[in-house]
Amino acid sequence: PARGESLWMAWANRSLPVSPKIITGISRLPIVAITANAMMGESARCLAHGMDDYLSKPLRMSDLAPMLNKWLPQASALLQPAVVAQQAAPDLTVAWAPDTLEMMVGNNPSMHHKLLERFLANAQGQVGAIVLAVAAGDLCAAIDMAHSLKSAARMVGALRLGELCEAIETVGDGGDLAHCQRLCQGLDATFAEARAHIKIHIEALTLSIQI
Repeated sequence: PARGESLWMAWANRSLPVSPKIITGISRLPIVAITANAMMGESARCLAHGMDDYLSKPLRMSDLAPMLNKWLPQASALLQPAVVAQQAAPDLTVAWAPDTLEMMVGNNPSMHHKLLERFLANAQGQVGAIVLAVAAGDLCAAIDMAHSLKSAARMVGALRLGELCEAIETVGDGGDLAHCQRLCQGLDATFAEARAHIKIHIEALTLSIQI
């Protein structure tokens, strides 16, 4: 049989359940790495460690559908029967992109409200911790926290904050403390701008849920 007819896809982060209906008679599970690390060379590193393919977070349905089609067209039809429209690449310079969560989890105002509230509650502390770690010269801690905040920010649409966190992560990984310190000077303001937009949206979501 063709490759796509005999294999099922195993996601590295277990983001999709494996259905017995799909895996019957399968001889091998292709592995697609899903990582928040979008830095240059990450794709090659994943492949070198035995992965079959690679996607970066935040994972969008517009990226997921082609990957499923590539590795297992039959399973893709079962998991994603609707055709996913091609979406334009996001503008990573905006403080907040309000349509990001809908692309991630669909049109679910209650879920959006919960995720945005959780993001704001966690991000404030993460921003402060990154600044303190860089001020103390602890680049390892700063890199870890910037990586986590980068993923969360991109998930909810705080794209500029996500880009800044990636820059801190990349520069920190290179050991450039002075450059990290300069980048951190804009971290509070970048988060504050995203938070202002998100709070307005949360208020609107609260009203729509109550109605």
